Amino acid sequence: MIRLIRRPTRRRDILRAYVVILDGHRAGRLKGSGANEYVVSPGDHTLRLKTDWMGSDRASFHLVAGEVAEFVCEPNGSALGTGRDLYNRHKPWIALSSDREGVTFCGDPNRRAQLLWGIGMVLIGVAAIVAAMLWLPGSGAGP
Repeated sequence: MIRLIRRPTRRRDILRAYVVILDGHRAGRLKGSGANEYVVSPGDHTLRLKTDWMGSDRASFHLVAGEVAEFVCEPNGSALGTGRDLYNRHKPWIALSSDREGVTFCGDPNRRAQLLWGIGMVLIGVAAIVAAMLWLPGSGAGP
């Protein structure tokens, strides 16, 4: 069994749910502070959390029958540092940790692509807002 605990926070990601990805498949969502448990078979497993285009490092671990692996997650930064954290993608957006021996954490090789995708979405949003402002009726702009 895997127990995943989300630490309470009053800052970043308070309204966001983390998507739980076990062995490459979506297993559920973890919102706010709380805990979820997932029943898995004995053997090798991977765990990762995502929100939007950002996420945690991938944890790899081995479970034997009857064993419980406990993981703790929380935002990996403050609300004030969000812009800096988006630009500085050397650390994961979500901190995932475990006191369990034998857990290895592997960074996401797609962090740069995720950052570029995020910047692209922000630019598209800004362009849409500017276009709407220029073409609003009565603004004197446009045809």
